[in-house]
Amino acid sequence: MNKEISPSIITITKVDDQYHLRKLITTLRSVSETTDPNSYLEYIVVKSGKLDFSLPEFAGKIRNFRLVQNPDPTAKWSSQRNLGIREARGNYIVFVDDGMRLEKGWLDALKDEIEKTDVAAVSGAVLPESSKTIWGKCQGLLLHPGGGYQLFAQGKHEINFFHTGIFIAKKEVLEEFMFDETLNFGCEDMDLSIRIKKKYPWKKFIFTPSALAYHHTRDSIFEIFEWMRRYGRGRMQIFKKHKIPMTDFFIHKFFLFIAICISSSIISLFLPLLLCSIFYILYFFKLSKKILDLKAKIKTIELSNAVNFPVLLFIPFVFWTMNIAFDIGRIQEAILNFRRIRDD
Repeated sequence: MNKEISPSIITITKVDDQYHLRKLITTLRSVSETTDPNSYLEYIVVKSGKLDFSLPEFAGKIRNFRLVQNPDPTAKWSSQRNLGIREARGNYIVFVDDGMRLEKGWLDALKDEIEKTDVAAVSGAVLPESSKTIWGKCQGLLLHPGGGYQLFAQGKHEINFFHTGIFIAKKEVLEEFMFDETLNFGCEDMDLSIRIKKKYPWKKFIFTPSALAYHHTRDSIFEIFEWMRRYGRGRMQIFKKHKIPMTDFFIHKFFLFIAICISSSIISLFLPLLLCSIFYILYFFKLSKKILDLKAKIKTIELSNAVNFPVLLFIPFVFWTMNIAFDIGRIQEAILNFRRIRDD
């Protein structure tokens, strides 16, 4: 191990109530239980939000533990991350999001990869925590922050965009670019990846499943919808800034199909039911096959427990919800951009 790597671990958090505080405490406990205090220089929590707290119990458990208050209670994630970078004394920055439960060896796995030639940043794997709801299980299987099972199944490999959920990079690289504080809806790590690559195209971003963390899912259909709508707005901001292609729109296809079903009722009241059944069955088999293939490839208890027939039955509905919400977010942001241009 390279003894010159002295990372500062940073967790950013917005704590408005006890629920958010419990998420933060989950991460702090996990870090203290899975790392040697001598393996990092300090642990910084950058906090904002309405709830005031001090957490003195972690001062003795975590090396050089300190809380940094963001003076802006409404600070976005980019502002929080930049404040953490400016406060850090280590020569490497490690980000660990609040709500993470970490597996032993995660920090050493990140440090091992960042030592390699031309590696600018390393992201670890983030898998969904076991959910008590069908909605949460479906979300965890279809799409999860940090790549979820889909990215984990590919093993260690070079990636185009890193994520900062569990992450390491040289401090000097982050200080040169910093996170864009005009991005209000996430995707700040994607933006930073793009800007680093534009200036240093030979630099590599690595994903390693050996640095493993678990994070909660969105456990209601409303949470899933709002999360994806916000993500859609963030991706539209990235498209506006960098012209990075996005996936095709789904919403117009879905509502065109609904319109056809309604129109078909003129011919027969049975026809809309038949068309909807065919539409559902096609998506059910298509999505179920992907998930069962994933289950066969990744043999973990969490994945096995998440995949069952009731969950697979609901997978198409969650898939449609996520894609429609994502498109609504993109459309919202596009309309706001048009209005700004018009007003200027």
